Amino acid sequence: MKNRTHWWHGLLIIAIYFAVKYIRPYSLDWVGNSLFLRRLIYYSWYTLPVILYLLYWDGWKNILQRIGIRDGIGEGFFFAFLFTLPMLVGFACIGTANVSSWNLELVIVSALLPGFFEEFYFRGFVFGELFKRAKWGFLLAAGFNGLVFGLGHIWQGNSWGETIGIFLVTFGGAAWFAWLYVEWRNNLWLPIGLHILMNLYWALFDIESNALGGVWANVFRGLTIALSIIYTLRKKQPRIIGN
Repeated sequence: MKNRTHWWHGLLIIAIYFAVKYIRPYSLDWVGNSLFLRRLIYYSWYTLPVILYLLYWDGWKNILQRIGIRDGIGEGFFFAFLFTLPMLVGFACIGTANVSSWNLELVIVSALLPGFFEEFYFRGFVFGELFKRAKWGFLLAAGFNGLVFGLGHIWQGNSWGETIGIFLVTFGGAAWFAWLYVEWRNNLWLPIGLHILMNLYWALFDIESNALGGVWANVFRGLTIALSIIYTLRKKQPRIIGN
């Protein structure tokens, strides 16, 4: 009976994901061309269904803890900054720092909004609940999470080769973020901080037009990933991911 309950949770989580994916585009048509309203509606779909789901199963008091954002914001962003130093330094050397284009809009749209809400939704909810509540296991939960996250970015590709490359990069990034989420004891702020800072450096130094990047961009991105993995494996604190 318990295994059956776990799989029903899995089906419900997947149903919520596909409902968000296919209903959200229609809801954007309702608000016309207002950029503010379109962003508000777009990111509301990443939060409201999750909050309602967690509210039903866990209650108000446990939502932040369940998703992994109640504590650990300082730790998450501190280590996110340390791990992304290779990208910051490297991109400053190989990129184009068009300072005149740096503004709050760039930071919010390119880094803060996608960094927070995509991690909240894809890692905290889709992966987190499949792993914790539906008991899918890490490989299956991370695989599904990586698949849908990767497919959500293939629109950036202009050729088959580029599209496949973008999918593989974003699939791998999703699996990496999910692994860090688990190993850092349910602290979603580390993946959020990494996602925000990586996006930010990518935008500030005008690295590439899509997530694939060039050779040197991927070298510095690879150093960031390697640094986070090595430190995490050496740190290796007990997992506290929840039930």
